[in-house]
Amino acid sequence: MANENPFKSILKTLEKPGCEFGKYYSLPALNDPRIGEGMSELSLADRATIANMSPEYGATMGFFPVDLVTLQYLKLTGRSDGTPQIERLYSSYIALNLGDVEPCISGPKRPHDRVPLREMKADWHACLDNKVGFKGFAIPKESQSKVAEFNFHGTPAQLRHGNVVIAAITSCTNTSNPSVMLGSALVAKKACELGLELSYPDYNNIQLNKRLQLQDQMGIVIPRVKYNNIDKPNTDEVKPWVKTSLAPGFWGCNQIHGKEKYLNQLGFHIVGYGCTTCIGNSGDIDEAVASAITENDLVAAVLSGNRNFEGRVHPLTRANYLASPPLVVAYALAGTVDIDFKTEPIGVGKDGKNIFFRDIWPSNDKVGQRYKSEGHDTVILAGAEYGSGSSRDWAAKGPMLLGVKAVIAKSFERIHRCNLVGMGIIPLCFKSGEDAETLSLTGHERYSLDLPSNVSEIRPGQDVTVVTDNGKQFTCTLRFDTEVELACFDHGGILQYVIRNLIHTKH
Repeated sequence: MANENPFKSILKTLEKPGCEFGKYYSLPALNDPRIGEGMSELSLADRATIANMSPEYGATMGFFPVDLVTLQYLKLTGRSDGTPQIERLYSSYIALNLGDVEPCISGPKRPHDRVPLREMKADWHACLDNKVGFKGFAIPKESQSKVAEFNFHGTPAQLRHGNVVIAAITSCTNTSNPSVMLGSALVAKKACELGLELSYPDYNNIQLNKRLQLQDQMGIVIPRVKYNNIDKPNTDEVKPWVKTSLAPGFWGCNQIHGKEKYLNQLGFHIVGYGCTTCIGNSGDIDEAVASAITENDLVAAVLSGNRNFEGRVHPLTRANYLASPPLVVAYALAGTVDIDFKTEPIGVGKDGKNIFFRDIWPSNDKVGQRYKSEGHDTVILAGAEYGSGSSRDWAAKGPMLLGVKAVIAKSFERIHRCNLVGMGIIPLCFKSGEDAETLSLTGHERYSLDLPSNVSEIRPGQDVTVVTDNGKQFTCTLRFDTEVELACFDHGGILQYVIRNLIHTKH
């Protein structure tokens, strides 16, 4: 899948004689006659992921020169046609067959320590054996099979070296790539259909209510049912001691064409937007689990998305692995990194048969097909201070690339509202006292906005009537705040507006 970073394979290629670290290495352009057709398989979103995640493959930067995909993006954002005539000069060439790229993860202590998925079990045991270092924990042979027996809220439980206690889909570029987020939802969907689920223990309802309170404060709408007299989403979860979480970079990431419910069903509920687990904001591990780890000196594991230096995610997780969102879900289901996904089952399905990794893993074709077949313009419903956080720039670009046309929020973070306008997205505010909850909006409706087709008839701050396909109607305030912002919107975004002005001035 796209998230299995081709640059990690390049990193392995750079280890060959004649290659030097410390240089800048660029993927050639698609229309460079000296390369094959492999580049045509990398979408714009995949390129953005690869370029942004350069620390994960040990590079200073990831760079894609101008080529046909670049021109397609320029056309998508309203720029004029034209092929730049640029002679590209490279000091040397390194061959990489994209057919050799395979699923991998990174760890257990550094983001650029690549581990092919097929070698993960062997690499894990080597790490237990090795002396303490980036790839070692120095666990004596006689202690490697230790089983920690403990009482997990009234239920007998066991922990071993390599058990996963945190599984987090985090808010870096991985979650802004629609293909990998949809891939994680498809993994969850298949797992749920096959019966790879465990019920919430009663204690987890308390933790869940904390999540629900946070979601209510942020204006996130999730369908709920009563469960043991406690209000909770209609979900089941993976291994009960695995602390699961989903923290996208922006609100639109969790609206995965109706498939987000399967992530919820496995316990991957929204805990917030922006940086969480990777900067140490994973929160506490359950006390019973924490005691089992410390009293037995266990090397517990965490699966996350962006940074994995020891002690950064959590002081009790010494083995920290980076994985794509679909792999985070798969390892959460397995409950351990000490597994060979090719030969060992992840669990047992509802029919009593073993379920393997291959049974739940979607193909690339299934993810493009799903994304294209269900693709349509999107309207985001949000709460107060929508857009707050450290990822405001990409949080505006991401929705634009995902087809978001408007955001209706209680209020906006100042800079992010400007960024949305700059991407050609319409910002609207609910009237005072109204929001998605009071208007009983679920996010599954289709919305029509009563905006004049001629931008000269639109005024900053005017009222806009919104009508849904189920007969609801309400009024919002249009948050184009200046005439300049209206001009940007008229041109499809700030880049188009600026470039056209420059062309006009030149002529």
